[in-house]
Amino acid sequence: MIIPQELEAAMQMQAQAEREKNASVTYGESEVLVAKQFEEAAKVYENNHVAYVLRQSNMLYESMKVQGNTIVMIPSETLNSMGFGNLRMTLAYLKNTKKAATKPHAAAAAADTAE
Repeated sequence: MIIPQELEAAMQMQAQAEREKNASVTYGESEVLVAKQFEEAAKVYENNHVAYVLRQSNMLYESMKVQGNTIVMIPSETLNSMGFGNLRMTLAYLKNTKKAATKPHAAAAAADTAE
């Protein structure tokens, strides 16, 4: 049996689309798993300063192994003076920044509904 070339091309396109769809689903599932693992790690680091410092050291070491990377060293005292010395402070800063960013929008929305 001979399959017309147009039909064969359409079948190939459909098969390729199916492979791409499956790859996207797999990638999305992986993203969820990684996010959950980061969340668990953050809880460990929040409660264990030594583990957090060791992780920072390991990340620095891993980034320095790759040739061609540019590393900017910031002394931990500098980060501490800016309030970024530990995970809890960083998370608190980010949470407060996010709240502050949403407040003007809420006030504007309230003003719009009052008019």
